[in-house]
Amino acid sequence: MAEVSRKVGSISKDTVQMLNPLTGHYILKNATTGQILGVKTDGKKFRGVPYKKSVNSAHPAIGKRLANKVEKAVISLLKEKSK
Repeated sequence: MAEVSRKVGSISKDTVQMLNPLTGHYILKNATTGQILGVKTDGKKFRGVPYKKSVNSAHPAIGKRLANKVEKAVISLLKEKSK
């Protein structure tokens, strides 16, 4: 019989994903350090990563345009880092 390999558990116990309410994108974060590990821009969740519902609300002075600029900057930094 062929073995069925299944992924069990998440990527890391310290990794969680959250939905950015301003942009609608999912963010992959390290739960202990708060470091952003990745952003999914297609609107779908990361597979195999626990979802954290309680997100700290953004500062009221931060608008949607600023949040989009910051997210684009983070994405470009992650792309440069991966090269």
